[in-house]
Amino acid sequence: MSVTPIYPYKIQKITQETHTTIIWEVVPENGDIPHYEPGQFAMIHLYNPDGTVQQKKAYSMSSSPKGKKFLEFGIKIHGDFTQKMATLQKNDLIGVQSPFGNFIYKPKIHNNLVIFAGGIGITPFVSMMRFATYDAPENRILMFYCNQTEQDIAYKKTLDDLCQKNSNIKIVYSVDRSLAERTMYETGFLSAERVIKYVTDFTGKYFFLCGPIPFMKSVREILRIKNVPDERIKQEVF
Repeated sequence: MSVTPIYPYKIQKITQETHTTIIWEVVPENGDIPHYEPGQFAMIHLYNPDGTVQQKKAYSMSSSPKGKKFLEFGIKIHGDFTQKMATLQKNDLIGVQSPFGNFIYKPKIHNNLVIFAGGIGITPFVSMMRFATYDAPENRILMFYCNQTEQDIAYKKTLDDLCQKNSNIKIVYSVDRSLAERTMYETGFLSAERVIKYVTDFTGKYFFLCGPIPFMKSVREILRIKNVPDERIKQEVF
C-alpha cells in the first residue's frame, strides 16, 4: 500500500479573515500541486526546528482545483495546534500531504445541490462553489451558512462575489445572535421551518453537510422529516 508523500510548502500569504479565523495561501517549494477534487482535504504538518514533523491535522482546501497556483486553507484558531499555526509567518515552511477524502463535488451528478455549512465547515464548500462558478455555472447551488454572530462569518466577501458572478448560487446567511436592526440575516438556530422556506421541493436534490457534529445531527433530522434518502446526503465532520 503506497503512502502519500509529505511535501514542503511555503506560506506565501496570511489573511486575518475574522477575529478567530486566518486564511493561508501556500505554494510548493518544488514541483507542482498534486491534483485534487473540490471538497477534499490535506494533512498539514508543522515542523520542529530540526526539520522533523511536530504535529499534523486535517484541513479542507478552500481553493479551487482549477488553475492550482496555490492551496488555500481557512483555519479557525482554537486549541494548541492552531495556536501554533497562528505563530507562523509569511515564508515559513510547513508540510502538506494530499489529497484525501471522498467528500467530493461532482458537477455532472450534483447539479442541484443544497449545502449546510456550520462555522469553519464552510471551507470545502468555498472550493466547490469556486469550481462550479467556472466549470459548471448552470448547476444550482443553495447554501445555508450558519454562524454564531455576524463577526464569525468567514469568506463572506468571497461568497458574495461568487453570487455576483453566478446567478445559480444562492446563500442564506444565518446567525444565532444578531443586533435587532440587522435584517440581512436569518436569526436563531436553523429550523425545519427555515429550511422549508427556501427549499420547497426536496426531490431530485443532493444535500451536503459540513460543520460541528451537533449542527449536522440537527440538519439530518430535518432531512429525515422530509424523507430525504441517505444516498442523497453527504457529510464531512469538522
